[in-house]
Amino acid sequence: MGYFALTASFSPAGITALREMTATRMKANLDEVAEKLGGRVVDLYFKASNLSLLAILDLPSAGSSGPLLQLMASGAFEAGADMMRVETSEELDAALGG
Repeated sequence: MGYFALTASFSPAGITALREMTATRMKANLDEVAEKLGGRVVDLYFKASNLSLLAILDLPSAGSSGPLLQLMASGAFEAGADMMRVETSEELDAALGG
């Protein structure tokens, strides 16, 4: 398992969908997708000023992120959604031999 940070900005269609489903329901939908991949949503944050999101996910591998990236390409988000592997301070210490 590893932590991944997913960032994306909502498109106009995504903003409309967010209004209709609520941010809480959007998190529940993301939870369902992550669970199907064998992972979980650690946390989900929204930035109201430009309607974007930051999701921290715990997934089995980078290869398991494909369906999440498909979700990002659904039209609900602007181009430029990004997913990256991130490490905890403990993981970085271990990688540095500490």
